[in-house]
Amino acid sequence: TSKRNSLFDAKGRFHWTMNGVGLEFNHLFGFGVLDAGAMVALAKQWRTVPARYHCEAGSINRLQKISSNQPLFLKIETTACQGTDTQVNFL
Repeated sequence: TSKRNSLFDAKGRFHWTMNGVGLEFNHLFGFGVLDAGAMVALAKQWRTVPARYHCEAGSINRLQKISSNQPLFLKIETTACQGTDTQVNFL
């Protein structure tokens, strides 16, 4: 969160422009100054994400051409860590 309160350039101008998604910005100040109070209020409501786990799932050992205009699809089937807390369910 940020605020643009009292942010003027060296000549006392207050030039703020609206971008394509409706946020105001300034070429000197970006989106304004950080609002520490608002950030603390948001942090008090923050829900943490689950712990991160690591499971070695396999590898692809053949060369793949990566095209600049085509998607690259890779498929790895694995049962790595199955039945454990680090079981791979999704990526």
